[in-house]
Amino acid sequence: MISTFVFSILSLYYFSLGLLPFIPKYRLMSIKLFLISLFTVPTGSFLVKFYFINQVYAWYFYLFGTTLVYFFQILKNKKINRFAANSTIGFVLFLVLSLIYTGLVNNKDAIHILIDLKTALLILFGIIISVQYKGMLNDFFENKMWKRALLFNFLLDSLFFFLNYSFSISYILTNDEHYLINNVARYADLSLPFLVLYIMYKYTKSQSYKLSELIYVILPIIYSGNRTLLMAVVLIFILYIFRLRITKMIYYGVAIVVVLTLVGYAVLVAENDSILGRTKILYKPDEVFKKISKRYEPFMLEVETWENPMYWIFGKGIGQSFYIPWFEYRKNISNYNPYLDNIYLSLYVKMGLLSLMVYFFLLLYFNYLSNNTTYVTILMLYLLFMGITTAFVYQSYFFIFLLSPILFFRVSK
Repeated sequence: MISTFVFSILSLYYFSLGLLPFIPKYRLMSIKLFLISLFTVPTGSFLVKFYFINQVYAWYFYLFGTTLVYFFQILKNKKINRFAANSTIGFVLFLVLSLIYTGLVNNKDAIHILIDLKTALLILFGIIISVQYKGMLNDFFENKMWKRALLFNFLLDSLFFFLNYSFSISYILTNDEHYLINNVARYADLSLPFLVLYIMYKYTKSQSYKLSELIYVILPIIYSGNRTLLMAVVLIFILYIFRLRITKMIYYGVAIVVVLTLVGYAVLVAENDSILGRTKILYKPDEVFKKISKRYEPFMLEVETWENPMYWIFGKGIGQSFYIPWFEYRKNISNYNPYLDNIYLSLYVKMGLLSLMVYFFLLLYFNYLSNNTTYVTILMLYLLFMGITTAFVYQSYFFIFLLSPILFFRVSK
């Protein structure tokens, strides 16, 4: 099939990029091309069969390649980074203890156990890459390659959004009734976390935006139709204003008020099934509450069955899945999902009160790698806010956030 062929070509491409650091002069080129490829290669949900097979994304092969290079360097230099070593030991202990507890508590679907372990393994891969490339791309958002990629991504996202809006290519390519029932033209891919990080970069540097930059950044975010993401970006921009000098603060403040007023009016007059119409719900707190409550229904269905008090403290172990009632009509996916549209409830069911350690670890991780406390604060607030409606650690884009402190900002020693 053509999808398998495309997946194979992408996998070979990413694996080759991962092996490039074997030649020292191509080391920096390797990570730059990897990041730019993640940013610009189309990865919309309706294209998933071209880049995702058997729980493996094509870009994972870069991780395999660069990890081989890392272990080769360890053998050659006969030394290992302490942070990477401690993280590896921690991962192995987590793996062993989690599997023992999961086996004692209940039998789980093997695929869901592997998905949970894959999430932890990706964090370890992130650490390995961070150790190799820390501090080498502090100017990533300043160089010409990024500027050109920003324009290219905007044009590409606009094209796919237009095709989805005009011809419903989501349904044509997938035959998934989900795209008919939720008849809203949307397009989102792995470029979104890069755009959010660029906004954070501007925020931490208190840099001004060009009008073209705002267009290239904001429109793809609007195309996504992600209401939580839109709210988070608006909040970051509001905080951004208060970091500017008084003259710029007034200028940008007036501009944002005008833009929000115009957008607010456009939302009110938009059709309910349009991308702007989706945000009408934000004007109705009771509707927001109903929508969120429905998303959390699988959690309530799960905990209602808990008879063992130990579950409330330690959870039900990795591999625990959730029955999603509204997946019944979707023929191409299972009715059981390894996570909910909420990171806190998802991890609580699996790990109980110990799930708090995940957020604490992320804070330690970002603080260890970055000496920019403003960036660490805004990133953690963003992730915790997004966690209300998404299980971000299970999303493919989370890996990009793991790399962000050492690739885009100066790091501590």
